[in-house]
Amino acid sequence: VVLGSDLVYDESGTHMLPKVLFGVLRKPHAVCYYAHTKHRYDSLDLDFFEQLDLRGLAIEEMRQPGVLETPPPSPPPFESLFPDQRIA
Repeated sequence: VVLGSDLVYDESGTHMLPKVLFGVLRKPHAVCYYAHTKHRYDSLDLDFFEQLDLRGLAIEEMRQPGVLETPPPSPPPFESLFPDQRIA
């Protein structure tokens, strides 16, 4: 089990974190739970999600158990300097 939160702060993180996750998650039954505030750094988010996709790592947005409301959609990139915090 890999647990993490908001680990991408610069361009190196957009490339290195997906490489590390890919290596760790290749083991049988490995799983990663990662909380990430979307569009905190718009260009980094786009690169980070692209790098995950290139390595075949799936992203699934989740919500708290028992919460029936669907999370609001992510804001368009570069729309807000400080968007509402979300977990993805």
